[in-house]
Amino acid sequence: MKSSLLPGILSGKKILLIGVKFYHFNAEIIKKLEGYGAEVNFFYERDISVKHAIVANFFSSYIDEWQRKHYNSILKDINNDHYDYLFVIRGYKMEGQFIEKVRFLNPGIKTIMYQWDSNKNGSYESLLKHFDSVRTFDYKDSEDFHIKYIPTFHTDEFNNLPEVSPRYKLFFYGNFTLDRYNQMLDLKKYADMHGITLKTHLHISWKRYLIQRLKGVNINSKYVTFQRMDKETYIKIFNQSEIIVDFTTDAQTGLAMRVVDVLGAGKKLITNNVHIVKEPTYNPEQILIVDLNNFNIPKSFLEHKQFKKQDYSIDKWLERVFVE
Repeated sequence: MKSSLLPGILSGKKILLIGVKFYHFNAEIIKKLEGYGAEVNFFYERDISVKHAIVANFFSSYIDEWQRKHYNSILKDINNDHYDYLFVIRGYKMEGQFIEKVRFLNPGIKTIMYQWDSNKNGSYESLLKHFDSVRTFDYKDSEDFHIKYIPTFHTDEFNNLPEVSPRYKLFFYGNFTLDRYNQMLDLKKYADMHGITLKTHLHISWKRYLIQRLKGVNINSKYVTFQRMDKETYIKIFNQSEIIVDFTTDAQTGLAMRVVDVLGAGKKLITNNVHIVKEPTYNPEQILIVDLNNFNIPKSFLEHKQFKKQDYSIDKWLERVFVE
């Protein structure tokens, strides 16, 4: 749903957006900001070439200097521009001096940071004092640092999915981590044992696969994919699935974007994230919280049922980030 407040705040404003490389979401955010009249200049939070992967995995003692060079290159690119907002989404290894240099180059700029990763996965505590406004998707970080909790978003399609005949009972989707890979194998075994149709898609890049193999990690290529699933295919399979499965790590307490997709579409969810009970929209009939060490899905939960679609749209997210 379009925001009635954002046009008055963003129209005619210039935004320096620094964010993560994460599927199509950067483009979706930029499209929405521009739709409200803003001009956006976007930079990735880190070098996305294979050089970064090599430095991060094999020359980690050099990573801080490597990142500093990346942010200095951004400063050079924006030196002759003037921005009204600095909007940072995560900000991998960003330093306070970078933010202060952006302020110096842009008097009167408003600085906003949104964290859709946990502080445990990449400390940002030292940056809090450098931003005018900080928001997080993580329940624990919100409590620990006294910053506002705002969940992530779904794209517009999930509130408007057409009715289709279910093809899969369960859909497991995500990017590779070793824990998630092993959890997927356990889920496959459970589904096979109980005759449950399961669709999986666990993406790993070739460079990450090779790095894992060089580290001695054995990954069966039969159970991973080296090709990202495009947005249209993801939405199609998501819509054909009755229950979405999302497993998270102990380092993260916030809702993954797949979870928000589920809430936006009114589908059922299986998750190990016990913190989801804090969400105002939590419904135990819709959301099954499982113990990965004693995994079980009650037969009653496998029965098909749709629920009320909740509004976790990008429009609502941006309004909460820029207005509240």
